[in-house]
Amino acid sequence: MNPNYTLVANRANHRCEYCRAPEIIFNFSFEVEHIRPVSRQGAETLDNLALAGALMQSS
Repeated sequence: MNPNYTLVANRANHRCEYCRAPEIIFNFSFEVEHIRPVSRQGAETLDNLALAGALMQSS
């Protein structure tokens, strides 16, 4: 689990930050992902992290 999971999940009220689906309706925890990928000069900061459900995660 991402070490920032608790901070990001609490900020997002445990909802996907893309589709707003509540995490509780799924049988797994959402993932923390970079909004702007590090490979594209995205920062390793909390404001560049989003809580995302599996269907929303980019590859």
